[in-house]
Amino acid sequence: MSTKVPVLVDKDRFYISQVEYKDKIPKFLEVRGLPVDIPTEGYEDLDLFIHKTITSDPDDLDPDRQLTISEGKTGMAITNVGDLEEASSAVVDILNYHREIGNPEAISKATKQILKDKSSLSPRYKWK
Repeated sequence: MSTKVPVLVDKDRFYISQVEYKDKIPKFLEVRGLPVDIPTEGYEDLDLFIHKTITSDPDDLDPDRQLTISEGKTGMAITNVGDLEEASSAVVDILNYHREIGNPEAISKATKQILKDKSSLSPRYKWK
C-alpha cells in the first residue's frame, strides 16, 4: 500500500486555514500572497508565502505586524512581520532558532501532524 503525499497543483494561489473551533474543521480562505524564498539549506520542502494579516478585529492589528508568513500545505501561520524586506530574515531567524534548540524539523513536524487529518490539506495541493 502506497502512502499518499501532498503535491502542489496551483502554485499561483495561496490559502490560509481558519479552523472552526466548534468542530475543528479547517476552512480555507484564498488570499493574495507571494512566495517566500528560504535561503537556509535543508528546508527545501517548506512552502512558505507572505500575505496581509487577517484578523477578526482590524482595530486590533499591530502596525508593526501587518503581514503574515504562512505554510502552503496547511495554511498554518508561522509568524507576523512588518514588511516584505523583513520576511526572509524572519524565516531564517525562526529556522535557526529551532535548529539551535535541537528541533530543526519543528515546522515540518507540525505540518505532518496537521495533515494526519486529510481534510487539512490546502486547495493549493492535492493528495497523490
